Amino acid sequence: MFSSMMNQQYKYNDDNKNDNIIRNDENDDDDHDCDDDDDDDDDDDDDDDDDSNNTNINNNYVFVNAVNGTYLFTVHMLSMQNQTAYGWIMLNNDLQMAFHGDAQARFGTGSNTVILRLVKDDHVWIQLEKKSAIHNALSSFSGHILFED
Repeated sequence: MFSSMMNQQYKYNDDNKNDNIIRNDENDDDDHDCDDDDDDDDDDDDDDDDDSNNTNINNNYVFVNAVNGTYLFTVHMLSMQNQTAYGWIMLNNDLQMAFHGDAQARFGTGSNTVILRLVKDDHVWIQLEKKSAIHNALSSFSGHILFED
């Protein structure tokens, strides 16, 4: 099973077509809490910055297939405030399924799921549209095998 929580903020990188997403350091100081309650009475030392990801070992958020079979992939994205999240689930540089989150009100969500038949060394990842921006650990890309060929 492949699963990852995006652990930083990302924007589309137009400078290098091989880089699908890059860290957006410009907004590191923004308040990313979706809760409008300004209650700062939390006594725990737990930061809202969750720099962990679940299982993205050495793949830069790209799933590289090892077992021929049929897989299910899901993407859930939260756009950055007043920005849009628009992109695709990609298979070997081919668009497979789009997602869109429009943040005209404040934040926007985009989700979609696709079932793909994969062979060894197929690559699956998320490609963002130019000027798209997504939130850190509030976005995920995951997948699992349904059955082997």
